Amino acid sequence: MGIRYLSEDIIFVTLPKKPHLDNELNNVNEIASDGCDCDVIIDFSRAKILTSASISNLMLLKGFLSALNHQLILCNVSTLINPDFPSRA
Repeated sequence: MGIRYLSEDIIFVTLPKKPHLDNELNNVNEIASDGCDCDVIIDFSRAKILTSASISNLMLLKGFLSALNHQLILCNVSTLINPDFPSRA
């Protein structure tokens, strides 16, 4: 888990399992909103649940980066990630 700078213009974020997922995305949003001059790659390989707050944070991050002509790249997104709403049984 963590935020690493791969180079001056690329931030690589490895998301943890659910408990701190939103905190990590909040940290990345703070970096982006401060006008970072970089693209952001987010690795979902460890994430098991994607909450509505996480989706909101991703949308904010995409907006910050787009305004600066940078990209948000999502990698290792599993089709098994469960959304944060009750299943219908």
